[in-house]
Amino acid sequence: GAMLLGLLLATSTISLTGQLDPSQLTDSQGLMPLVLPLVLPLAILALPFLDLTMAFVRRTYAGRWWFLPDKQHLHHRLLEIGHSHRRAVLIMWLWAGLIAFGGVLASLYAGRLTTVLLAVWVVLTVVLTFVVPRVQRPRTSV
Repeated sequence: GAMLLGLLLATSTISLTGQLDPSQLTDSQGLMPLVLPLVLPLAILALPFLDLTMAFVRRTYAGRWWFLPDKQHLHHRLLEIGHSHRRAVLIMWLWAGLIAFGGVLASLYAGRLTTVLLAVWVVLTVVLTFVVPRVQRPRTSV
């Protein structure tokens, strides 16, 4: 996972930077195309950073050392509500992709199609995260 995340960070930043022509950037486009190569790696890291921040706050608030492990990470919570390991990983990828690619799409292509596409992506991800585990209850062997 970490190697793939590093590869995605490097390739997305390099490919995005290579697509921007500084001579064609005008004031009408704003600063977003200029800062997008810096924002994209941060957007890709948003989900792991959120998980880290939540773990730090949760453990500190409980009076425990922040570096001690627990079973309350996002992955474990997805498993608890009924997802399989594979589906939990895919859902976390959907959320990370929504944050990263959604940010890029919204900043480069402002329009109705982009808004509809991102809205559908949000609804699909929310349904897969919270509704599907309740509909597909795991079978219990008797």
